[in-house]
Amino acid sequence: MKGISCRGNHICFGRYALQALEPAWITARQIEAGRRAMTRYARRGEKIWVCIFPDKPVTVRPTETRMGSGKRSPEYWVSVVKPGRILYEMSGVSETVAKTAMEIAACKMPIRTQFTIFLFSIIPCIEIRDSNKNDMIQPHTLLNVADNSGAQELMCIRIIGTGNHRYAHIGDVIVAVIKEAVPNMPLER
Repeated sequence: MKGISCRGNHICFGRYALQALEPAWITARQIEAGRRAMTRYARRGEKIWVCIFPDKPVTVRPTETRMGSGKRSPEYWVSVVKPGRILYEMSGVSETVAKTAMEIAACKMPIRTQFTIFLFSIIPCIEIRDSNKNDMIQPHTLLNVADNSGAQELMCIRIIGTGNHRYAHIGDVIVAVIKEAVPNMPLER
């Protein structure tokens, strides 16, 4: 398998995630073993999302059989995983609990993985710095914030709430990172 994962490579549902670093076929048993290990460790209050699904059948021919006579029925099912693909997501627990649970699940996987954290926040109330540019926002645009989150300046990372993912207008949802904040004030994320 060549290339990296183009889809399913960013965190959608939870706050913490387990991301693949190598290409592989992960079987349904391995996926379920990882999910059970995470659930047992985290106990209550957690929400776990399994972001991969075993949708490829693998058939195996018995040893010492002649060629021909068609294809056998599926022996097991696998999920084709490329580097960068998110395997599991988790929320509702502390970072240390999530990291330990993800490490236990990573031991059940046949590939190297990494623990990732969702750091960006979606802030809907924004004011465009230069209003003479047709009121359009694109990635890497600097924005002044007009709410009480504690942030003063943002940089647009990704545009979510529009059909055209190059430009956003006022009212669309964007993912942004905080560039400047009010001194000595806690940030709301």
